[in-house]
Amino acid sequence: MDAASKQELSRLLRDIAADGCAVLLVTHDTELAADCADMCGMLFNGEILNEASPEEMFRENYFYTTPMARLIRGISENK
Repeated sequence: MDAASKQELSRLLRDIAADGCAVLLVTHDTELAADCADMCGMLFNGEILNEASPEEMFRENYFYTTPMARLIRGISENK
């Protein structure tokens, strides 16, 4: 998905959530998840391994993010 489409999808999901609807998004796109989720979960082999806010989930998760990406997205302790 290109950047403009991703921004539009993120905006639409936030608007739906702001209207009081629950939104469940399943994605491999951690940037999108970090941008529009209130809570994130990590699934593996059909089981939830971790649940946390996007800030907690991606702050120390070196498997999915780099220190620079976390800093740019504002989820680093070094803001």
